[in-house]
Amino acid sequence: SVLWGHAHMPPIHPAARLAFFVLVGTFFFCLIHMETFRQRMKRALWQTGRFLRTAIIDVPARLLRIAALRQFIESWPVRFAAAYLFKPLIACGILAVSLPQVFDSWVHGVGMFLGVNFVLNSRPGQAATDGLLQAIVKVYDLFRAGLVPGLFRLIVALFKQAIDMVEYVLFSVGEWLRFRSGESWLSMAVRAVLTVLWFPIAYLTRFYIVVLIEPGFNPLKAPVSYTAAKFMVPLYPFVNKYLAEPLIPLLGETAAPAVVFFGFSFWISDAFGFLFWEMKENWSLYRANRRPTLRPVIVGSHGETVKRLLQPGFHSGTLPKLYARLRQAERDALKTGNWQSVRVCTRSLQEVEVSVQRLLARDVVVLVRQSPQWKDEKLNAGRVALASNRISLELVHADFPQAPVWLDVDDRAGWLVAGIRQPGWLDQVNPEQRLAVITGLAGFYKHAGIDLVREQIEAVLPADVVGYDITERDLVLWLHQRGGAAIYYDWSESEMPLTPRNIEGDTLTDWPVLDAERVVFGRVPIRWDQWVETWQADQDGRAPTPLLDAKVRLLPVAL
Repeated sequence: SVLWGHAHMPPIHPAARLAFFVLVGTFFFCLIHMETFRQRMKRALWQTGRFLRTAIIDVPARLLRIAALRQFIESWPVRFAAAYLFKPLIACGILAVSLPQVFDSWVHGVGMFLGVNFVLNSRPGQAATDGLLQAIVKVYDLFRAGLVPGLFRLIVALFKQAIDMVEYVLFSVGEWLRFRSGESWLSMAVRAVLTVLWFPIAYLTRFYIVVLIEPGFNPLKAPVSYTAAKFMVPLYPFVNKYLAEPLIPLLGETAAPAVVFFGFSFWISDAFGFLFWEMKENWSLYRANRRPTLRPVIVGSHGETVKRLLQPGFHSGTLPKLYARLRQAERDALKTGNWQSVRVCTRSLQEVEVSVQRLLARDVVVLVRQSPQWKDEKLNAGRVALASNRISLELVHADFPQAPVWLDVDDRAGWLVAGIRQPGWLDQVNPEQRLAVITGLAGFYKHAGIDLVREQIEAVLPADVVGYDITERDLVLWLHQRGGAAIYYDWSESEMPLTPRNIEGDTLTDWPVLDAERVVFGRVPIRWDQWVETWQADQDGRAPTPLLDAKVRLLPVAL
């Protein structure tokens, strides 16, 4: 209504305004209360995003794969025109929109074009253009790496750290006021008096910081507090009548309404924001974060999932950052002889090893041991080998100590890829025992957030494929040798059959179309109740329903 009531806007008929607000209200009502409408809107947004990606990214990328077009773009006439004609024209267009008075005549326009041309093609101008392009690419990479979720986690961590600092100060004062053996009676008396005085101060400080101050300044909680304040403002006349008027004799006619208004509109709304947030968090705890399907779980000591441990990004990439710090610390230690930073990095890496080992033990070892097929067998989670982009885990069988099973979890172009590098004792156990291991691996892969499983991909590869590579956009199948002729399956079509294409983007009819669920493990849903029922049936001695479809393979083909 503010926009439509602007002085430069044409007059809007009241009926049109009413119809607009009715349509907007109906839209949000359906969005809030109708699941089918939400799903359709989600599908429409997904299709719109995919159309924009195809038009802005995919089509130009496929066109650039054409050798003749790429050679034409890289030719000197095109590069000359781009540097001395198109870039200055774009810059002049931006200036014409923001500063139209500069182009009031053709002489000024030509002069501005020549000046902009000189600035952009000078050494500082080229450096600034390159820096701008690199900044755009960096921001895009940050968004792909999880900038928005990372900011969310950063805000939570910052405010938690601030509250922890206040708690640390209060705790330190409380510790200083504790009685200690060997003190004089005067010291004990002074501590007793100060403790009585300090208790209400500490209690009110915690209450004000946590309940009345932090919800109003935390960007995640503040919208709830501000919304509550808007609902409370219309109630102020009634509050003023029943609360402010009795305080006028004590505080005065000016101070009493101000105190009541400030306390009612500010503190009460923040308290509501605190209660709303706590109820939300407690409800999540009561449900124990159980979603209908198995999802990635927190593994690291700082709230990281396995993907956040491996993939570099904003507020993530624990392993790459630790190894970068370790290399720098080792270089500094060789110069200074101080190895304290090296020991700190090594200890942090050991904490990551323990965290990942616990996930493997919880999802595979403990559950497999409870299977009747494994009651006389001993299975343990062994060593964990870390690298900047890989986590290797060992499964040890007591009867085959020299033939352990090794699992690899890799970060490949933004995909989390898992596979069995060394099958070890898996070919020595019976099929029923292997079935229990497969069920455990399925849950482990889901809790680790695995996107692709190498065994699942290799099971669907045509016979004349000599190898494959995983890129951000494509599954690349090499026909004769790596770097030669290849077939491309676009990952962006992961919710539908994957269509084979050549490097120019043309569809190939003589190659099979792949089912997305036979290639992308992340698209295979495993329901929580189905996973529980499978293990319960196994422990009860009943024939369990297969957790995964036959088209999903988690063990090597030889097994």
